[in-house]
Amino acid sequence: MHNMFNISTVSELESAFQHYLKHLSVDHSITLSKKTKAQNTFAHFLGYENYSLALSEIEKKENSKLLLENGTPTENIYCSRVSKGYEIETTMITDDGTHTVHFDSSPIFLELLSKGNHKGIVDLVHRLKEDDFMSGYGTDDLALHFSNYDGSNEQYLQVRYAFEHNEQLPEDIEERGFSVNVDEHQILKWCQRFCDSNTVKSVKSIILE
Repeated sequence: MHNMFNISTVSELESAFQHYLKHLSVDHSITLSKKTKAQNTFAHFLGYENYSLALSEIEKKENSKLLLENGTPTENIYCSRVSKGYEIETTMITDDGTHTVHFDSSPIFLELLSKGNHKGIVDLVHRLKEDDFMSGYGTDDLALHFSNYDGSNEQYLQVRYAFEHNEQLPEDIEERGFSVNVDEHQILKWCQRFCDSNTVKSVKSIILE
């Protein structure tokens, strides 16, 4: 018997629905003339409000899995076909103006997602909001996450080099710090693509409040 409660991909959902439809129409001589009605009935059986929501939630899970299977988040995020267009543009600028680094901070969110830490994603967005997504302790953490990066991705190496630059400056120089800005709209876009509906709702309310 097809296990309808272990659906993790869109193709599995569609296959399970066809099995469900066949079971009703053939085994029980029940004809559901309206496909949408049948889909929504099936979605309710799986615990979703409707079929569109089921499709959306499962697609997000499938995309997240594909991201993780393409390597470590900080190393191979750009290698994934599903991450294209869903970067979270972040900019680090050293106080002396020597380094301006543009990097994708979505791997930080992805690491939280991979651990099922949806609350962590919401908490992170809340901390970033407190800084208005620029020049605060929350945004600083986005760059600090890559301060000791030892991989081969050039953008994160540039973040590390910026920190090394500051460390090498004479102690009597005041401009030894840095600031970080992040695009909050890209954060929301990323969450809408990869997070569950409750997380998206929470993130959206924080960003748009």
